[in-house]
Amino acid sequence: MQFGTLGEIVFKPMFQPESLASSQSFRIATHSRLFQYPNLEFLGPDTRTRTLSITLHKEWCDIESTLQTLQANAENGQVLPLILGGKKEGDYMVQSIRKEGAAYKTDGKNLISIKINLELVEVQ
Repeated sequence: MQFGTLGEIVFKPMFQPESLASSQSFRIATHSRLFQYPNLEFLGPDTRTRTLSITLHKEWCDIESTLQTLQANAENGQVLPLILGGKKEGDYMVQSIRKEGAAYKTDGKNLISIKINLELVEVQ
């Protein structure tokens, strides 16, 4: 059973986003007027972004391989379909990858888990 996918990365019940946030911006131009409130002009939608927080754990995935895949997708500007719950949410590019909270074995060499935050921007 899978929760969804981001490109070739498959989210499964134990390896799925812990949080998912969406943001939609709109473009509004401001035109200054002398001694009056400015005129505002609606220009249309701006970018739509998604933020995914995921913990990668060695029991659920190959951490290094997953990180390398995400990094390569970001560096190459790869357009990735985001599918959640069987529904395509759109096509996205990785805008940023933030890593935090890494846990290592006592030898300090082997990574057990790491939390990543992905900022995705929709491509249309």
